[in-house]
Amino acid sequence: MTFKDRFLTPQVARAMLSPLAIVATALGASLAIALSWPFLAIAASGAAGWATRVGVALPRAKSQPGGPSKSALAALSNPWQSFYRDASSTKEQFDQTIANAKKGPLQQRLTQMSARLDLALEKAWTLSSHGHALSQARKRIDVATAMRELEQFEGAANSEIAKRTQSSLQAQIDSAKRIDEITHDAYDRLTLINAHLDEAVAQAAVLSVTAQTPSELSDLDHEVSDIVEEMGALEQALAG
Repeated sequence: MTFKDRFLTPQVARAMLSPLAIVATALGASLAIALSWPFLAIAASGAAGWATRVGVALPRAKSQPGGPSKSALAALSNPWQSFYRDASSTKEQFDQTIANAKKGPLQQRLTQMSARLDLALEKAWTLSSHGHALSQARKRIDVATAMRELEQFEGAANSEIAKRTQSSLQAQIDSAKRIDEITHDAYDRLTLINAHLDEAVAQAAVLSVTAQTPSELSDLDHEVSDIVEEMGALEQALAG
């Protein structure tokens, strides 16, 4: 996909007007205000925050077949890197189970499920990238300092500059709180998704040996569908 193709996608459109885009814009502008930058610099800083959020939603151009490059994966911070590595490893185990299964209708059905898990793995990369970007944004917010400085304004002269500075500091604190809430929820849900992936592999290993007909794979089929749906729901949640 070209940059234009990746930019003109539904997830980018949602990200442009998402709550996280608003938070990123406010954070960029508030930091500039706190530093007493001129108006144009404040506007540019806010725009940079917005652009960063939209950039996270931009679908990645695959550098190689089968997933992200080693350098791209290595650049992710934990726990996001670990989540993707675990998901990728689990998918490899699923495919190995299929390769060892007896050729025929059962193997074909399992192969169809593997194709759907490929989509889940693509979403896992997107989720991991989103989580990493949020974690990096959170590191740039010094909440302790912002709270100390905000306390210093209590009882101070109610000038326009004081109001703007207080507003800026409060925006930083609120942004940090919002990011913390999002990342904690995402981590809990990703942990559950990985558990479901492990369960699916265990089921596939047993059924590849014991099942006699494709109909016996129905429960596993539902489990795979649930995993893909959970990935999609979390992707939308992180997109705002």
